[in-house]
Amino acid sequence: YSGSNAGKNTTATFSAAGTYVLTVRVEDTTGQTCSSQVTVSVGQTPAAAPTLTTIRRNGSAALAGTSLRLANGLNKAGSAFSATKVRVAKFNTSFQFRLTGTGSNGFTFAMQGQGATALGTAAGLGYAGLAPAVAVRFDAANGRLTVNSNGTVLGQVNLKTAGLDLRSGHVFRSQVSYNGSALTVTLRDATTGRSVVLRVNVNVAAIVGGPSAFIGFTGGTGKTNGVV
Repeated sequence: YSGSNAGKNTTATFSAAGTYVLTVRVEDTTGQTCSSQVTVSVGQTPAAAPTLTTIRRNGSAALAGTSLRLANGLNKAGSAFSATKVRVAKFNTSFQFRLTGTGSNGFTFAMQGQGATALGTAAGLGYAGLAPAVAVRFDAANGRLTVNSNGTVLGQVNLKTAGLDLRSGHVFRSQVSYNGSALTVTLRDATTGRSVVLRVNVNVAAIVGGPSAFIGFTGGTGKTNGVV
């Protein structure tokens, strides 16, 4: 062929991991052509998981030794989110917590597209007003475990019926997993062994605006002293 070979340095850019088939077509000055296909597998290095030292803390949120304290005192609200977006298309995470004081309204594990500095009101567990967002609400004031999306409750469990009191001062352990279509939350009292499971069908990516979001926690206290 006597063509210019002008396309020899063409670069292909891929926006997501996967397997792609590329077709290369060559045409010379006489109009003769030939083509060839090549299969390319593209991987993606996951972003490093946020840690207590890398998360962005807002409002009353602060470090207390090796723990994150979201709110401490009267009518306080705090949040802590990853500095950059993290993939939420599928995930599995676990954490433990302890609330103290009658003013501990509760907290949320939240995924949102607003930004790393997002923060809601104290009465709304530091989450009310965040959008677009999906959150697991550990509602101590009302004794409920809920999954919320932009202010709408998608599913809930009555913790009082299950014999769980988030204001008991006990350590609780929670696991949150998402398989791309269902969000499953397990909550267990480390002292009594009692537990509940909440499973909700939800399209997280469609709500938060894509397969990645800022992830973290929000919390709030009420009119009496509490620590979240």
